Amino acid sequence: MPTVAIWNIATRFFGNVSRGAPDMHPSTVDQWRAHLLVASLAATVIQAAVVGALLVFDVPVAFFASAAFRLGAIATIAAAVLLIRGLAAFAFRAALANHFVQLGGDRHETHEPVTLSHHCPRRALVVLHIRLNRKKFDSDLAGDDARCSRASP
Repeated sequence: MPTVAIWNIATRFFGNVSRGAPDMHPSTVDQWRAHLLVASLAATVIQAAVVGALLVFDVPVAFFASAAFRLGAIATIAAAVLLIRGLAAFAFRAALANHFVQLGGDRHETHEPVTLSHHCPRRALVVLHIRLNRKKFDSDLAGDDARCSRASP
């Protein structure tokens, strides 16, 4: 019986683990996934550079096990995430200025979906910006060019 009581207390404190995290909003999950995607791509580039340094420049393996290298790798990953966030924000602002993006509701609301034209030249960066900033992005609206068309001159 004590395990049932412990399970009830844990369920009451953490929620039902079989249903997933009940307090995590889907846009928060998307935001975390986008950040992890950027960080993992940066780590992949670092790993490729390490392999290249090992093969081409005969760098000793002990260098890559040092604390200085690990701190440098963490700093590089953080800088890459910030750089990509900045590039994605720049692409989003450019798409907004050129009417490739339409915001539903207030500019800072996360409840209204963002509509993005299929003709946006930096579509991948704009989608990344939307995901990084917890905005809703309905894939059904993604091609609705009637609502989000480029302004005519």
